[in-house]
Amino acid sequence: MANSVCVDLIGPYTIKGADNTFPEFMCMTMIDPATGWIEVVELPTVEEIRKRDEKEIVVEEFDESATCISSLFNKTWLSRIPDQRMWSVIRGLNLNSISLSY
Repeated sequence: MANSVCVDLIGPYTIKGADNTFPEFMCMTMIDPATGWIEVVELPTVEEIRKRDEKEIVVEEFDESATCISSLFNKTWLSRIPDQRMWSVIRGLNLNSISLSY
């Protein structure tokens, strides 16, 4: 088994729900290139208060912060496959500010 994993953020995607709602979701994928094993985890959302025209509005956004991504990676991948030594990152995710420990 190679000691590497490829990480990417995908989405956001919109799907039509059975109740005619259109929820959006965004995920992080983790792939072992040696075995083809894939893990997918949904990114949580965070609420931010912004001002527009002197009114405060609440905006819900996907949490793409380094803290969130590293936490999801640790909980999803490293908790099951702790011997990874190298990470390949796609889409410009900044791993310099992420603590990926095993």
